Amino acid sequence: MESVSVWEKVWQEVRSGLVSSVGAEAILFPIDTLKLQQQVYGGSAALVAKRLLEKQGLGGLYKGLLGRLIQTITSNVGFFVWQTVFVQLSLRQLQVHEPGCQKLGTIAALVVNMLAQQFNRILTTPFDVVANVNQADPASRGFFSTFLRLARTGGVQELWRGLPVALLLSLNPALMFTLVGKLSDLIKVLRGHGTSSHLSSTDMFWISGVSKAVATLLTYPLIRAKAVIQTTGGNHLGLWGMLAQIVGQSGWLGLYQGVWIMSYKTVLFNSLMMARSLFKLAPTN
Repeated sequence: MESVSVWEKVWQEVRSGLVSSVGAEAILFPIDTLKLQQQVYGGSAALVAKRLLEKQGLGGLYKGLLGRLIQTITSNVGFFVWQTVFVQLSLRQLQVHEPGCQKLGTIAALVVNMLAQQFNRILTTPFDVVANVNQADPASRGFFSTFLRLARTGGVQELWRGLPVALLLSLNPALMFTLVGKLSDLIKVLRGHGTSSHLSSTDMFWISGVSKAVATLLTYPLIRAKAVIQTTGGNHLGLWGMLAQIVGQSGWLGLYQGVWIMSYKTVLFNSLMMARSLFKLAPTN
């Protein structure tokens, strides 16, 4: 009976993930396009926008939308599937020693979220690579055409390029969702409500926005390195080689090239989903 309830919960996460992630990504896609162009090719946000509009027109802001939606669905839904499974398995183990335990502690929640994201990255990195190349390359003929081209020219290694950096970046969403859970509980306590009470959509908008901003700022050099490796094929350099190349070309501030436009996009993306209360968080104390 327990296994049924777990998989019912997984299905709820999958269904909510499909609706919220696709909706938020479609709304914010032009920002995502500018973000990726700035991360890979450099320049100010205004210069990137001017360059893109001159070469591709307004349609360029939506180039690669289908591929990005596919990547968004697989990434977000996959994470919540693994998160739900690992949370439930962890709670079962805890309840053996602490009957009645219903929530994970801070460290346990962070570890579970990181583990869920690690599994998710391994399975979904090819979607991320193909979506990035398809979106950034003006000559790309579409998501599936790009997938076949990369697979034929570079094989499995080409589709999974940047995976080590992606695995390190498991800390980003894990940190975000842990912060969201903890900030939510803190606000409930400060208001004199129990941690089992519910917060408003406005509360969740700001809580998730702050949490994602903190996680993004702490991990952004890795985020930019991953974007460049996956989009341009700099896998042979490795993480440290790519970071050194970025610093050599743009200085230390180059590690944060595009951080502000990405912050706007990621904060709005996660806040839109959280505000609609479509995603469930890992249980925390």
